[in-house]
Amino acid sequence: MVYLSTGRQPVLLAVGRDAIPEQPHIEVRLFDAASPPRKLPVEKANCLIAFFHHLFESVQGRWSFARPRVVFTGADSLEAALCGYQRALLRYAALQAGARSCRFE
Repeated sequence: MVYLSTGRQPVLLAVGRDAIPEQPHIEVRLFDAASPPRKLPVEKANCLIAFFHHLFESVQGRWSFARPRVVFTGADSLEAALCGYQRALLRYAALQAGARSCRFE
């Protein structure tokens, strides 16, 4: 789950269920197939890229130039939400966020 600011150019405010921002925000459930579709100010794929970027920064530190190798496990559990495109979408988003490579197990 990610939280975006409201406005013309949404900004990532927080990530995760325990980090709900106090200012006005939009909640985006990245992998919830049961949530009703709604119009978002940005593409969900861009939210996923921002999520990975945030994750990489928090693991490596803000100024690290190392690009992580990402290993996904359990990607097939997203089949219901992503209809078979889960590996392509996860790979695309991770690479766009700065990953060196992606592997699925």
